[in-house]
Parts: sequence; C-alpha cells; structure tokens
Amino acid sequence: MNQAKAYDAADDGTFERECRSLLRHSGDWAPQAGPLVVVAPHPKDDVLGAGGLVHSWARAGHAVTVVSVTDGEATDVSRADRRLIRRAELRAALRRLSLLHIEVRSLGVPNGKVRDHQNRLRLVLEELVREPVTLIAPFEHDGHPDHEATSQVTLEIARRNGVPIARYPIWTWHHTNPSSVQALSWGLFRLGTAAQRAKARALQCFDSQLSPLRRIPILSAQMPANFERPFEAFVL
Repeated sequence: MNQAKAYDAADDGTFERECRSLLRHSGDWAPQAGPLVVVAPHPKDDVLGAGGLVHSWARAGHAVTVVSVTDGEATDVSRADRRLIRRAELRAALRRLSLLHIEVRSLGVPNGKVRDHQNRLRLVLEELVREPVTLIAPFEHDGHPDHEATSQVTLEIARRNGVPIARYPIWTWHHTNPSSVQALSWGLFRLGTAAQRAKARALQCFDSQLSPLRRIPILSAQMPANFERPFEAFVL
C-alpha cells in the first residue's frame, strides 16, 4: 500500500483546505496518562507532527522521551559540523516546548539509511517499552524512506509488546490525495493557545531547514500551513 508519492520539497503540495476537509468528522484523541515516547526519523519531525502534544504532555507533568533516529545531516553536505547543528536545533526546539520532563536520545543513524540500521532503533525501543508508555511514530506510508522504516520498526515493537501507538503524517499532507487516506482511523489532539504558540516557536529553531544555503528549503511555502492547525492529527 503506497499512499504517498516520494517526497519532493519543491512540489506545491496538497492544499490545506483539502486536508481539513478530510479530517472534519474525526473524533478527539489523547494518549493514555503516563510517559510518551516520540520517535522521529529526523530532527524537526517530532515538532512538526507532535510538538503540541509534547508541550501539553510535558506541561501536565508526564515524562516525554524523544528518540531522534538520524541527525538529518543531509540538509547541507557542505557543512562538516551539520550533525552538531541539527542536534543543537533540536535541543533548542524542545526547550521551547518545555524546560522540564523531556529526554532526548539521538541515535546517530546515517540520514537516508534508517532501513539499514533498524536494529539500533529496535534495541532502544525494546528498552523504552519495558515500562507502560504510548508510542508516537511517523505514518508508515509517509512517502519518505526514513519515515517509513522508522514507522515499521516502531509498529513492530508496539504490536509485539501490546503498546498503544499513534502515527503522525508529515509528507502525507504535502503529497497525498486526501481521498486515498480518508478511510483511515484518525484522532485529533486539540491544542490550546499555549501549545500552538510553543510549537510555532519551536519550529523557528530549525533554521537549517527553513533557509538552508544554496538549496530549496526543506519546508516549502505551502507545507507550514499543515502544521499551524489548532489540533494535531494521528492515525490510530
């Protein structure tokens, strides 16, 4: 099942009004009370897909662990320190979401090679699910190989251990015909004003993604509208 094209930041993308129409009948959703483990194939994916949830959950006093699978170092290969830049951006973004209750685990898997290093992610997740948690992962048909490989491992761990999981789309919003994902079970996590503002501030920390030198920004002009909603949408 391939519901999204291979991603291309230069693509104009699916209009936000079509995505809103897709979700208009979806019910509200929230994780079970307790720790949250948010798995992100690249720095910023966690903020784009679940930044409001992370803010709200940490603010409520729940532990949140962010597993950053790669450092997204392919953004600007001309910079030798690009891994350090992306890790610093992620730390700054998470501080904008909450000064407390967020732990980061950076796995250092090579950007674009998650499928070749799935065991590294598998071992970390097996450790984290020894306690009751809710897993938050990318959508398994998101159109990006790192996103899909990350999701496949996380889904495998969730099903084997009986752990609840919700999946956030990123590139799906940008490339997919909404009718092709309409039949999925969607849940909306509602964001208050504070969560929306925290998420917006966090996204501004990813300067290398918003205006990387000598190339098209990874976040296209159309795409941010998909992440400025008063809710975050998850496939359940």
